[in-house]
Amino acid sequence: MKLKYRIIWSTVICVLFVVYLNGLAYIVNRQPEPEAPSIDVYPNTMKASDAESVLSMINTEGFDHTFNHLTTFRDIGDHKFHELRKAYIAASKELMDYVSEAAGKVHNIPYYMAHESSN
Repeated sequence: MKLKYRIIWSTVICVLFVVYLNGLAYIVNRQPEPEAPSIDVYPNTMKASDAESVLSMINTEGFDHTFNHLTTFRDIGDHKFHELRKAYIAASKELMDYVSEAAGKVHNIPYYMAHESSN
């Protein structure tokens, strides 16, 4: 009976040791996580017609007015464009808040900034 338990325990210890070595080998040999691509290498999937339309609005209405007042560009399917557009809107709101706070004044949030924060 004692021999049976010794065999079982030695088998369990050997299996655990092998599992430990495999885990250690995995940790040592694993490749590092790839970094997120920067905007310089991000593939531009925006259609040329959409880009021309946006540039036309910017030239006609101005950069800030185009992105903050005119439209949300829902017909443009480029994910990176919308990510950058929303970042611009958030940065312009943050800058407005900062300057207003420094001036000691409370400003009314324009409707377009209040609308975008809910998206």
